[in-house]
Amino acid sequence: MKSSSQSINKDLLKYMEQLKVHGLSALIVKNNHILWHTALGSAQENTIFRVASISKTVITTALMQLFEKGLFKLEDDISDYLDLKIRNPKYPHIPINFIHLFTHTSGLTEVGDDYFYDNIHDPKLKYLSQLVCTDGDFYRDEIWANYAPGDFYDYSNIGYTILGCLIEKISGMAFNDYCIEHIFKPLGMENSSFDVTKLKHLENLTPIYRFDESMDSHCISFDDYSSISSKAFDYSDPRTLGNCIKFSPAGGLRTPLLDLSKFMRTHMNMGEYEGIRILSPKTAGLMQKIYWEGKTVSGKDKKIGLCFYPNENLYPNCSFTGHSGDAYGILSGMFFNKDFDFGIIFVENGGIQYKEDGHSLFKIEELCYGRILREFLT
Repeated sequence: MKSSSQSINKDLLKYMEQLKVHGLSALIVKNNHILWHTALGSAQENTIFRVASISKTVITTALMQLFEKGLFKLEDDISDYLDLKIRNPKYPHIPINFIHLFTHTSGLTEVGDDYFYDNIHDPKLKYLSQLVCTDGDFYRDEIWANYAPGDFYDYSNIGYTILGCLIEKISGMAFNDYCIEHIFKPLGMENSSFDVTKLKHLENLTPIYRFDESMDSHCISFDDYSSISSKAFDYSDPRTLGNCIKFSPAGGLRTPLLDLSKFMRTHMNMGEYEGIRILSPKTAGLMQKIYWEGKTVSGKDKKIGLCFYPNENLYPNCSFTGHSGDAYGILSGMFFNKDFDFGIIFVENGGIQYKEDGHSLFKIEELCYGRILREFLT
């Protein structure tokens, strides 16, 4: 294994140089154990990364714990739990349910996300109603699509912000506190948090980098949640976005790969890690089964479960389940194949990000996933 690791690292370093990657870390899980782990460039074994949209799998896990307790049904109207009526104003009589949000089929748009993040630091944006309701100060028509809930897949970070708000309303806890108490602590994820002020080893948190081609150098990228206070909004107020707007349930989880591997193995083992069960096998199965199949707004075929989705692009003739991330210069992925009892986590920080025509993965992902998986799956 030592010689194999050296060979893989040599190739990964070549790709990093080619695409100007500042730091890269990856690991392989096999038979419930870490088979291989590497950290290159500015990354170290204990580096805490912002893992972008992998965060959504944690939010979904938290809500499915509440689902298990019978506190809501997947087909329920989310408005009943928010004390606020949320509807696509173009389809005001069609309720939006939990499945719609989990599967990005609510009618909230990815275009609307751009507007949301442009205004996220405005101190006047405090309330959910300001953003998604037509009489809100921050409402814009592009937040909502011209199709009914359930019709099309349109990736929505606003939707997962609302899911974070639902955790708070249903549990009575700030969403990060809930995740710490019911997911991170039980699994031994001691260095994981959406709120950086609650990280035990903040010194291990890496900035997010981008490569500036005009300057031929890296710069620290915009990271919109790294310096905020841990003071939460009053999440009992039915109008508030609560912690959600500042701590980003859609993409703000900070975690080292070793911690994240425990979470991945929990889902590989259908809700259990080293004797600690945080979900029943039935509920874990619900998250991984296909809940929605149809077209994206751009016309592509899409399948998705409750946040988790199948990915057949990582390695030829092999389907994985999991989630990827892309934010401010970070690319991340957490994918597993239960039949092989095999999983991979990958994070790159600061590389040049482009996709070749017709390809679904960024070039750095294609190169790194291909090289790593070729070593362990052949």
